[in-house]
Amino acid sequence: MAKHGLNVKGLSLQEKKRLGANIRKLEKQFLRGVWEIITDDNENTNVEKDLTFNINDLETKTNRELERYVKYKLDYTIKKKLRIENQRR
Repeated sequence: MAKHGLNVKGLSLQEKKRLGANIRKLEKQFLRGVWEIITDDNENTNVEKDLTFNINDLETKTNRELERYVKYKLDYTIKKKLRIENQRR
């Protein structure tokens, strides 16, 4: 649970569901980042060729890192779309 002296709170069921849904919303260009996060800290995690994995099998810190990454990339995508829309006006 705690690694390197850090107390990282585990994800609730609702947070895990939201994380999974948000990962599926990511543009394909950002999926490599998801793969890198999962495989960096979880050498034993079975990640299939099509990037299928079980959030429950990941370490808590990996899930939290994924959560931050996915939120950042989704926010980036939304802001990018808004900029494009504003430029058209």
